[in-house]
Amino acid sequence: MCNEQCDKFNTCSASLCPMDQQSLDKGIWYADEEICQFKDYSNVDWVLKQKQLQRNKTTDLDTYFDIPFLMDLKRVKNGTKGLPPDKV
Repeated sequence: MCNEQCDKFNTCSASLCPMDQQSLDKGIWYADEEICQFKDYSNVDWVLKQKQLQRNKTTDLDTYFDIPFLMDLKRVKNGTKGLPPDKV
C-alpha cells in the first residue's frame, strides 16, 4: 500500500512498499503477490530478491517473507523457503 507520492498509488497492491514505513516494519509478502513497480525503487536489494523469488518456480508459496528476512537472504536458489505462516 503505497503513499500518494507514488505514481502507482491508485493501482498498486504490493504488501511491501518502500514508501510506507508501516509495511516495511510489519508487512509480510508471499511470492505470488505483487511487487512494488515504482521505478525509483526497482533496484532496491529486497525488491530485486522478491523478483528473483517470483522467477524461481520452486519457491515455497506457503511461506512468507518480511523485510528483515529478505535483507538477510544472501542468495535466492531453488526451493528457497520463507518463514512459516504460524510465525506471523
